[in-house]
Amino acid sequence: MAFGEDMIDGYPDGEEPIVFHHKNGEFRELERKQWRDLATGQNQPKTGLFRVLVSTKMNRMIFIVMVMCFGLVFVLNLLMNKPNEATVNGVYCNLSALSINETLYVTTECRISSKSKAYRRNSKPREVSIRAVAVNSQNNEFYIGDDLVEVNEPNTAIPSNLEYKNTGLEGMEIESVRVTVESGGQSEDITCKIDNKNKVKKIK
Repeated sequence: MAFGEDMIDGYPDGEEPIVFHHKNGEFRELERKQWRDLATGQNQPKTGLFRVLVSTKMNRMIFIVMVMCFGLVFVLNLLMNKPNEATVNGVYCNLSALSINETLYVTTECRISSKSKAYRRNSKPREVSIRAVAVNSQNNEFYIGDDLVEVNEPNTAIPSNLEYKNTGLEGMEIESVRVTVESGGQSEDITCKIDNKNKVKKIK
């Protein structure tokens, strides 16, 4: 269209200019709902770890699976006995070992709970015999000692403390301790790694 003297602002004389009327936000009606909600603030992204974990169906499924896995691990840890723990004749035994300045200290704590079925059936004192050996890296055993513990009060830990001075037989590095606990005709082996302040390298 050519511009001439009979035209005003590009429109022929006598014709009214085309006027466009626009209402603010009217174009939003043509958008997809998800973009419109996002732009107007109705669908703000979720913040926070928990909100993100449950924001979608897939996230919720993953979150539930994670909770179930953690729960299973926790229950298994409660149900499974640790290598340094055992119960004989209703007496709970816990083993620990420490090495300081070439001396090996072995402690076996024995305790019975007043709430246990074994104690309710028989509340008499119990004797627990203890035999300890050290095990080196070649899986050889070295006798440490024997002890006898009497558990006569419930809910009270009675310790058995065995010490051994390391002499001779160089090059045998002790890695763990194994203790056999026996009471009332029941016997269990418990083991533990040595907490080395100074590693035990010699024992006879």
